[in-house]
Amino acid sequence: MVIKESTFGTEHPITAVTYGNIAGVYYKQNNYREALEWYLKDLSVNEKILGLEHPDTATTYNNISLIYEALNDYKQAIEFSKKALVIRKKVFGIEHPRTAAAYGNIATIYNAQGDYSEALTLHMKALGIYENSLGTEHPDTAMCYNNIAYIYQCTGDYTQALEWNYKALAIREKILGSTHPDTGTTYNNIACAYYSMKKFSEARDYFCRAVISMEVYKMTDTAKLNSTVKSLFECYVICGGEENKFGLWLAERDLTYTSWCD
Repeated sequence: MVIKESTFGTEHPITAVTYGNIAGVYYKQNNYREALEWYLKDLSVNEKILGLEHPDTATTYNNISLIYEALNDYKQAIEFSKKALVIRKKVFGIEHPRTAAAYGNIATIYNAQGDYSEALTLHMKALGIYENSLGTEHPDTAMCYNNIAYIYQCTGDYTQALEWNYKALAIREKILGSTHPDTGTTYNNIACAYYSMKKFSEARDYFCRAVISMEVYKMTDTAKLNSTVKSLFECYVICGGEENKFGLWLAERDLTYTSWCD
């Protein structure tokens, strides 16, 4: 960074990119205060050099929004997300996928603070754009279906959650394959909906598919993997004391399960 500042100065777009990269590292480390400090440096340069209506400025607004969301400061998160949306609508148009993404980002914040009605409205706006611009078989469209399903899951409308998850699944299986992480996420979401509906046999089948996907891609999120396998174990137990079948299923994949069954 020192080299970039000495070469290009502290108010150059390349220096701003470096500020943003540093912020991104802190964000991944969950050091949100440091991330915010560096993103604000990034923003200061972008606003001054690129202007208030440049796509890179919008990206920085969005990144700052993510930080505030992580800090549970939803008011600030929404404020910066809406700034990004204004720019993207003006620069890219109201029917562009990046505009749809901006709607989705705002929706996610409303969802996080429990305003499911507003979140659903915004996700539906995003969906209309994705379907019109990318079609009904695009991964981004599937992502939006998944987001809508999650809202219904949060509100306890599991029938609707399943309907939208199956829409996402159809695309992801066709485009990404059955072992892709995104497809695995959808398997897990469907399993959770069935589990909430006390349809444990169906839940078991989809938890199995989710775990297989996690295995194939050597998932590093052990907390999520452990949670999924524990839910799978519970389904085997509820479905008639089938712990032995569960053990055999894991043994075939060279896994142990004692820590998940406590």
